[in-house]
Amino acid sequence: MKEHPDIYLPESKRPEPHFFLKDDEYSKGLEYYYGKYFFPWSGERAIGEASTSYIYQSYVPERIYTHLPGVKLIAILRNPVDRAYSNYWITVQNNLEKLSFEDAVQKEKERIAAPGSPLLKEIQPYAYIDRGYYYRQLRRYLKFFGREQLLILLFDDLQTMPGKVMKEVFHFLDVDQGFVPEVLGKVANKLHVYPKPMNPETRKHLINLFKEDNEKLSGLIGRDLAGWSNEVV
Repeated sequence: MKEHPDIYLPESKRPEPHFFLKDDEYSKGLEYYYGKYFFPWSGERAIGEASTSYIYQSYVPERIYTHLPGVKLIAILRNPVDRAYSNYWITVQNNLEKLSFEDAVQKEKERIAAPGSPLLKEIQPYAYIDRGYYYRQLRRYLKFFGREQLLILLFDDLQTMPGKVMKEVFHFLDVDQGFVPEVLGKVANKLHVYPKPMNPETRKHLINLFKEDNEKLSGLIGRDLAGWSNEVV
């Protein structure tokens, strides 16, 4: 998206802006937000940023709507079981997690309720399972935004049909759909091999946890998500 001449995104994606997520950032106001992330804008038709945790925290949709009611939103969803395990190992690599995955899952509700600091309360690094209830999270956005303002994509499609997905994104943003980014088809985020695979019994447990939410999500987005309920890692 950053390669497209009609799209402006902040030069650096790390750290993510998280303006509407973090109280300290949000309290500084919209002028601060514009100045910090969009100052180099030079007239591109579509202007945006990417902060993954916007989808999770319940108060974020209303904050966005208050200031940007006509905004277009893009959500890309990964199999919640795989997403949870990936999230866990990233948290381990960041030296925030010492428990085993199974113990972390067992203690998740307790850790979410008592995060230990204001920052951890905002970013909720231990919400491995809770972040995977996409239907619940998207419904919160649909209380404020029209369905036509929300483009919902699947990570599976981005992996197998990146060109088709990007055309869909460009159409949604009303920019030139014929533009082909040079990076298209290249690996931008190499998948690391986990130190060990997920325990098959743990996987079955998580599949059952997400089953009802996935079925509702399937109806919401009009996609068959049966592939998320199998035993393939």
